[in-house]
Order: sequence, then C-alpha cells, then structure tokens
Amino acid sequence: MKYIYSFLLLYFFNNSVLAQYYNGLDTTLRCGDFKTALHNHIKANTTVRDYDDLIGAHATYDVHKSDDNLRTIIWDMYSDNPIGAEPYEYLPISGDRCGSYSKEGDCYNREHSTAASWYGDALPMYSDFFNLVPTDGFVNGQRSNWPMAKVNVASWTSKNGCKLGSSATSGISGTVFEPRDEYKGDFARIFLYMSVRYQNVIGSLTNGNGSKVFVNNLYPSLTNAAINLYIQWHNQDPPSAKEIARNNGGQIFQGNRNPFVDNPHWVYKIWGTNGSC
Repeated sequence: MKYIYSFLLLYFFNNSVLAQYYNGLDTTLRCGDFKTALHNHIKANTTVRDYDDLIGAHATYDVHKSDDNLRTIIWDMYSDNPIGAEPYEYLPISGDRCGSYSKEGDCYNREHSTAASWYGDALPMYSDFFNLVPTDGFVNGQRSNWPMAKVNVASWTSKNGCKLGSSATSGISGTVFEPRDEYKGDFARIFLYMSVRYQNVIGSLTNGNGSKVFVNNLYPSLTNAAINLYIQWHNQDPPSAKEIARNNGGQIFQGNRNPFVDNPHWVYKIWGTNGSC
C-alpha cells in the first residue's frame, strides 16, 4: 500500500512539473512533424555534462532501499530482482565502483544503453543521463555493444535473468542482449528517447550494430524491427515510479526529460501502434 501511496504522490506532484516543461509544445501534430517538434523541445535548454558528473547523478537518482530497508543501494537493472532477494548489492560509494572485474558482483560502472561505439564516444550522446544507467561491470561487459532484442537460445544468463544469445527478433540478426521483463520498457523508452533527441545527428548512431536499431533519417529514425519490438516492450512494461523519479532527476541534472516516460501515448502519436503512423 505504501508504494501505491508514494506513486500517487509522485503522480500529482509531476502534473505541475510536466505542464510547465511541455508548455509551448504543439501537441496537435503527429508522426514525423510531432517527432521533430519534440526533438526541438527536449534539445532546448539542455546542458551537456561531463561523463564523470554521472557518478554523482547515479548515486543520487539511481538508488533504492535494500530488501531489508537498511541500506541505500544502486538501482542496477542488470542485477536487481524485483520479486525476490538481490543476487548482490552495490552501495553508491567509490569502493563499489569499477575498477577491474572478473565476475558478477565485483563492481558497478556506467552502461551506455545506446552503445558508445555506435556513435564513436561522441558528445553529447556519450554523457546523456537518460542513455546511461549504472550496471554491474561484468554484465555490462557481456552485453558489450550488442543490440537489445529477444533472445532465442541463450549462451549466457545473468543472475537476475538477463540473457545474451542468438536473436529471436525478426529483422535484428546475430547476437543480442535481452533484459529481464520488468525493465524492458525502461530500455525501450531509452532507445525511443535517443531516436528523438538525436534525430539531427542520427546517422552517427548507426555504426556497427547500431544499424540494427537506428536508421539515418529524421523519421522514423529506427528500423522497423526496432520500432515494433520497443513498442511491444513499452506496452508490456509501462513507466514505473522509478522511471518517473529518475526523469525528474534527469531534468535537474541536465535540463531535459524523456517524454515517453511522461506521456507514454506519444509513442503512438509518432510511430503508431505497430510502427506505422
């Protein structure tokens, strides 16, 4: 009950925040026109932060209480177990940050959800708060720069159920990484955000495996396979109180927001329900 109460408080608090942030955005537009309007809106008044600034941001906005409610720990979507005991925990302290690692549970670092190699470590993508999340270093290494999609046959599985293996998603071939169900929507909305925020330089996100997710055009900026899959994940795992709170933190940190956390239906306004607007 306390989580429902907290969610409702967060929801009503956010109403005034969102009304102010999206003031002036023409929401009568649709498809590519709305995508471009949204791009201009979330690009404006955004501060490009240093990569190292994210250490403090993660320690502030990517934390939650431990299972026994005694410690504040890093919210790692690659190791968190929402329905049972955590396989391991990280405190938001320098001693738990990587460093070297040889197995799960050694340390945590910063994962570029849209892999940094896809855009050659270029700013501002490289330090965008919404693209980076704290994750176990070893699992981050296993994910490497593979696209996120459904796994057919897993070659490796993390302690919380993330999988690496051959793709079961039509249109995305080769090796892929699949997060656990409770966080698939989180990652889907990150990719959708990146396709809007960086549509003006979208071609730089298509290096290597990036071409299996992004397309070098203003619209739709994503491959058909990626759009269909991420809309599916977006539907299956709607924004949570975690994402809403993190969105608020992102605005404090760099000045903008992920619009698909604030307004989930805007996904359909841009791409329709199945990738066709």
